[in-house]
Amino acid sequence: MRKRNLTIDGTLYIRADLVSVDEVNMQRMAERIISAVASVHGHDPGAIRGVGRRQPLPKLRAAVILLMVERGYSWVAIGRELRRNHSTVIACANTYQENEWVTNVALKAREKMDGEQC
Repeated sequence: MRKRNLTIDGTLYIRADLVSVDEVNMQRMAERIISAVASVHGHDPGAIRGVGRRQPLPKLRAAVILLMVERGYSWVAIGRELRRNHSTVIACANTYQENEWVTNVALKAREKMDGEQC
C-alpha cells in the first residue's frame, strides 16, 4: 500500500513521485475532452486512445489534440493522454490543422463541455 501525504503547498506526493494538484486537474480535463469528442461522434473514449487507424478515429484524435492544445497542454502531455509519442501528436496536428470536419467536431465537443459546467 502506498503512503500518501499532502504537503503545505497543496502538492500530493506518493513515495518519491511528485504529483501536483494541477497535474491531477489536467488529467481530469483530458478525460473530459476525450469523452466529449467521443460522444459527439458516438464512439467509445477507449477507441480514441486505441490503435485503430480507420476513419474517423484519426480525425477524432485530431479534434482532441486541437482542444488540448487550446487549453495549454504540451505535446508530450497530449501524447501521454492519447498513448502516443509526442512526434506522432505533432504530425497528426499538422495533417488535420485546417480540416473543417475536425474543427466542427472540436467545436461541438467544446460546446458540450461548456454545457456540462453550468
